[in-house]
Amino acid sequence: MRSLRHPLLSAKLPAEWTLRELLVPPEHLRLGENRLRFEYATTIAPAALYAESGDHRQLALRIRSLSLSSLPERTVIDFGTPEARAAMLDGWSDDETAEGRSVLWTNGARARVSLWLGGSHDAQLSVDARAYPPALPVNVEVRLNDNVVGSFQPGAAWGTHELTLPARSFADTRSILEFRFDHTARPSQHEPGSKDDRELALRFDRLLVV
Repeated sequence: MRSLRHPLLSAKLPAEWTLRELLVPPEHLRLGENRLRFEYATTIAPAALYAESGDHRQLALRIRSLSLSSLPERTVIDFGTPEARAAMLDGWSDDETAEGRSVLWTNGARARVSLWLGGSHDAQLSVDARAYPPALPVNVEVRLNDNVVGSFQPGAAWGTHELTLPARSFADTRSILEFRFDHTARPSQHEPGSKDDRELALRFDRLLVV
């Protein structure tokens, strides 16, 4: 796929319907009409596949819909709400409400979310979180698309932790933001009568990217 003269994405598409998303760099856009061009490694005519067909069109791709929308100026993930689930990948527990907040625990040695990040300017990450006390001290390493961008050390009380997300680590499609924990703890090992075997490190409330 190309935008004007700029290649955007090369991908193998399956036979079933699928959704593909990609980031169009703003420097590739112009005021007014923009043109996209799709290029295919191969095409085939239905007549070459089916003896009864008289269709000699050279086919490669069927498109149901196509849209272009601007990136939001800020991304907010309110953990513990159903709306947040669309961005969450793996490493998360069920939604909860605690201390008047919608929250959830991480579960395992890492937790990941997907984000749209674009442009040539760095973004600022802010997370509201607290550690699971039996796991303390815990160091949280933050990775953006497998690149380490920083770390923070949460305490047992709620706190806000901020990092810079460098533009050089943004992806052309959705970016993957990953939190890695050097310590976790199981409630079943620290709380009398508990059968909870989750590996807890952090309780998250909110994530903000601007």
